[in-house]
Amino acid sequence: MKVAWRRFAFFRKVPLEQDGDVAAALGLGDARVACAHLIELAPRKDDGAVTLDDARETEPLGALLVVGDDAGKVVVCGSDLQRPGFLPPFARRALFAGGAAVRNATGAVVAVAGEEQNAHALRCFAVGDAGEFSGAVAELELCDASDAPAALAVRGDGLQCAVGFEGGSVAVVGLGPALTGADVEDFPIIPGEAPKRFSWAAAAAERVGRQRQTDKAGEMLMLLFVVALPAGAPVVALAFADPYPSGAAAHLFAGSRARRGGSADEDDDAGGEIASIALPPPGQRAAPPPPRVLDSRGCGPALAAYDGRELVVARRDGVYLYTADDRGGALGFDGPKTALACLGDGLVAVAALHEAHRRSEIAIYDVSQRRVAHFSRLPAGVGAAALLATRCAKEREGAPPPPDDDVPRPPPLATLLVATTAGALLRYDEKPTPEKLDALYKERLYPTAVQIAMRARLPAAGVVQVYKMHGDHLHGQRDWDGAVEQHRRPSGGRTSE
Repeated sequence: MKVAWRRFAFFRKVPLEQDGDVAAALGLGDARVACAHLIELAPRKDDGAVTLDDARETEPLGALLVVGDDAGKVVVCGSDLQRPGFLPPFARRALFAGGAAVRNATGAVVAVAGEEQNAHALRCFAVGDAGEFSGAVAELELCDASDAPAALAVRGDGLQCAVGFEGGSVAVVGLGPALTGADVEDFPIIPGEAPKRFSWAAAAAERVGRQRQTDKAGEMLMLLFVVALPAGAPVVALAFADPYPSGAAAHLFAGSRARRGGSADEDDDAGGEIASIALPPPGQRAAPPPPRVLDSRGCGPALAAYDGRELVVARRDGVYLYTADDRGGALGFDGPKTALACLGDGLVAVAALHEAHRRSEIAIYDVSQRRVAHFSRLPAGVGAAALLATRCAKEREGAPPPPDDDVPRPPPLATLLVATTAGALLRYDEKPTPEKLDALYKERLYPTAVQIAMRARLPAAGVVQVYKMHGDHLHGQRDWDGAVEQHRRPSGGRTSE
């Protein structure tokens, strides 16, 4: 059954460098973007005000964008496409990019690409909080050339990464602490200069005697285990389920998809599977138990993501939810899907092709509140190659508050980047709460305004103010009983919706 939810404009489009032309902004020349990943460093903080008159300026997003092209270059820049920095290049096309923010104001960038003689390699680079290359890089050769990589995922705390292969297996690799140390020597790359190449051995040698890490590559990138999914189909989607606190036991979700070559009526996801893999503690090489198959239908590339609580999978006939132990609910969003991303706090972005007018559409669904938080269409002939999102640590609502902090804090604001098939990048930022509420006031949508205020964890007095505005509106409509009900709401209005 297809669902139809009311649309809202809770996100705004943000202009980018060179109008979002990635190749022009980053100096890639004639090369085309092959992969991209967004690393969140510091979230955009919400305002927490009730009206625009009380609003303050929203803090900018702190994030790094990792871009790989079909010539083997890997570039790290800001989410606005500014301040690009080149990492040591690969010999051939960069296939996948990932990364995570780690300790000591550093980040780990992981990329998989082709090398000489049809081989494939995984590299992990250390970068600073501005995306500059810190001089540390480790490389691990991946299997034989006949079993090509098909997916990459990096754990949120930067301790592990996983690579899916065409042959139906998954390799989990431990990322050594030497790549994220604070005292790594800097090797600056001058803008316009050809990227410099540093081997893992040279980088490790600089740190002998100053860190616990040695100059052995196996201690910097350690293959923890390889596990095969029962169906043997190509593993095209991977997602780590990172619980709070960081470093605890975790699961890895894997999605495979059989090679299909039949008619349009054929189920593209049949023959694949969705599975969960229990991971050993970080740094241990213990073999995991066999994968737990959650569904005998798989998913396509870029169509699975973890939202902090569940795995979200997009298929032609809808969006499906999975825990590490079982399949959950489903939503009937019909139509061919091309990309998916989770923004946290129940927000799921889906790129789909409208079959009637043949244009790609981007929708951000608020699954918990059953509404569309944002909707836009791409120009004719342009599709969405990937959706990149900041989850804003919203999934960590159960985390203990900072000491001596009893005041509820608004959840961070989300950001979505859309990488198009035309080589452009579009950015959409979630509007702060006062701006959302102002638009809802103008449309007299006070019940929705109450939901937004409570979700933003406004102070009790702020929520009561929204209830009173609703009551005043009903009074003006001569709905006396309704007006009295709104004014009688208990403090904070938290006993009912």
